[in-house]
Amino acid sequence: MGESNVVPNEASDFIKFVNESPSPFHAVESARLRLRSAGYEEIKERGQYVPGNGISIIGAHTDSPCLKLKPVSKKASAGYLQVGVETYGDLSVAGRVMVENDKHQFEHKLIKVNSLTNGSDNSDKNDKNESFTPRHHPVLLDLLVKELGVKAVNQIHDFELCLYDTQPSTTGGVFNEFIFSARLDNLMMSYTALTALINSTNNVETLCDDKNIRLVVLFDNEEIGSKTAHGADSKLLETTIRRLTLSNISDTISQASVVVKINANQRYATTAATSLILREAAKKYKVPLQEFCVRADSPCGSTIGPMISANLGLRTVGNYN
Repeated sequence: MGESNVVPNEASDFIKFVNESPSPFHAVESARLRLRSAGYEEIKERGQYVPGNGISIIGAHTDSPCLKLKPVSKKASAGYLQVGVETYGDLSVAGRVMVENDKHQFEHKLIKVNSLTNGSDNSDKNDKNESFTPRHHPVLLDLLVKELGVKAVNQIHDFELCLYDTQPSTTGGVFNEFIFSARLDNLMMSYTALTALINSTNNVETLCDDKNIRLVVLFDNEEIGSKTAHGADSKLLETTIRRLTLSNISDTISQASVVVKINANQRYATTAATSLILREAAKKYKVPLQEFCVRADSPCGSTIGPMISANLGLRTVGNYN
């Protein structure tokens, strides 16, 4: 059939993009790297920008339906080691991990475990983080230590991990006309929007005559309702445009209490980053913390945290008052 079986460059490039993006955090990093390689520069929130005459926007979202590890994932059943999610098929984990470096500074690192069969329980060889290890099985933590290349398990303070299908994306069909892939909703739109932006700015002469800002906005949390600090029902886009055009930066506010409420559907606005800050403050002042997660078969309420987080784009910790 000759050239009919050749996979188009765009399809191959998209497959590469989606395989490099097993979690929303990886999708953002993939987008960032592509923009940087195309000559784009990062604009910091404190930077200034001279506005043009308008803004042209393409919107998409980076999250896809998936299973997430619970904040306390350690389980055991009939002699098997389990994590607190329902599993099926050939799955592994990916996401971001909050790590303490040698300078005692916290940073988040992306992780993609290619296979869960590589783990071994060497947890006794590592220092224990007493507040963290009981929440998750040492085998999982030992695997993260190896994948991240950190020295000890006590450098891992929190994480947001989801399960992904280890079967890579590919093309198929008689003429390779089909793309078989996970996370088509919505990495396909994220990819096409990103590629369109990069391709549209290749011609420097055309850009000189364009007074508009060309903007791609890739939201998170669409699959859970969008009413989060990074969702489409937030002030994220509005404040971003204000910062680009007016450099009007608002002060940020955070709040905390004793019981931290965590919910994968973001009915509470707690994230790994915000809960890490709270736990470190509590540790410094020797304040005990409890972590609360509603059972999977029970609906939960909400707090003002998600509303404030969504409307003002603030980092928030969900808590009991």
